[in-house]
Amino acid sequence: MIARTGNGHQDAKRLGDAHRLLQSYHGQDKFSFYVTGGDNGTFEVDFPNDTTQICDELLTRLRGLFGPQSIQMID
Repeated sequence: MIARTGNGHQDAKRLGDAHRLLQSYHGQDKFSFYVTGGDNGTFEVDFPNDTTQICDELLTRLRGLFGPQSIQMID
């Protein structure tokens, strides 16, 4: 889950940074963002045509961006 900060520009930058990071690890794993906060509650941002390679290094970097509890693996 990615918590919105209330600053739309900052939130868009963080999501862009995360997307670029995920794309930099080439692989076949699919990913989605779940964004929470604001008037819309929680919503999913899906990337059906984008993939990544889930590995410990990537997970560590994502947790550094969004916090240790923000990353969930779903089969």
